[in-house]
Parts: sequence; C-alpha cells; structure tokens
Amino acid sequence: MPTAIVRNGYRYDGESVEIDQPITEQQFRAIERILGEPPARFKGWAERFCFDPPDPRRAAALLKYLREQNLSHSLERQETWTPQAAGEEMQPREATCVTLAPFDQAPSVAELVALAAHLLLSSEDLDDVVHDAADEHAATLNSEGLDGQIEYLVARLGTKDAQAAIEAAGRREGTLPVPDGEGR
Repeated sequence: MPTAIVRNGYRYDGESVEIDQPITEQQFRAIERILGEPPARFKGWAERFCFDPPDPRRAAALLKYLREQNLSHSLERQETWTPQAAGEEMQPREATCVTLAPFDQAPSVAELVALAAHLLLSSEDLDDVVHDAADEHAATLNSEGLDGQIEYLVARLGTKDAQAAIEAAGRREGTLPVPDGEGR
C-alpha cells in the first residue's frame, strides 16, 4: 500500500481493480508480473478477480493490459475522509486522472507532474527532495574545482554576472583590491 497522502481531509489509499469475468491462468500470471507480486494460487473457477496495484504506474500498466486483453473491469480510487481541525479548508480537491508510461519505462516530466497531481501532492511536499537534490548537485559542482564552478556560473548567470561574482568573491577573500567608492 502506498504511503497515505492527506489533502483537505482526504487520505489517498490507493486503487482497486476488479475484473468482472473469468480469466485464464496465463492472463492471471501476466497480471502478477505487471503488479510485481509473487505467484499465487490461480482459481480457474472464479468469476471475479480483484487486484490492488502497489502504485499508480502499475495500476496504469494493469489497466492497459486489461484493455488489450478485452477484459471487462472496473477501477475504484480509494480515499478516506477524516474531519479536520476547525478553520481548515474542508473542500475536497477535484479528482485527477493520470496516464503513465508502462511500469518498465521511465516516465516523462509531464507524466510525473500528472502522478504528483494524482497523489494530491503540493509543491511543499517536494521541498525537501528538491533541496537535497540541489545540495548534491552543488557538492558535485564544487568537487570539480574552479573550472567546473566557473563553467556552471557562466551557464547559469552569463559571463558578465559570473565575472562580477568572481570579483566579489575576490574582494571578500582580500585578494582583489576594493575599488574607490566601495567600502572606503
């Protein structure tokens, strides 16, 4: 089960896919592979099958497979509403729909944005991840020495602003004289 996401009193609990007809053992095994589940006992006599994909990408892959196999099915998004503290917004967010690349392919940026919306994330939910990634990127750049740092500054700021930043760093370190009128 994915980590619970809470927005406006609603906790996202995942999705459930129900197949409304008998399926073959070969189809059952294909579904297990899509969902990444260990083999289970196939019940050929069953008239319905219910699966709880572990994440939205696998749910999308399962739905695609079921359409390709022309199997009748339904999808239910599971959310739980919990009362909020007084004064908090009580309006539920509009339901979102997401289509993702097959689970074995890397998703595009647009698909990841759709996934975040589907999970009811806000920009604040990714703040720590972005800060960690930026810190790691800065550490990598700094380990490349002056050449790497200056290349980055030129690419990010342009040559004139990079020059100004380098000169300002030189003044702070006392290796560049302070021009008249600045700090004297």
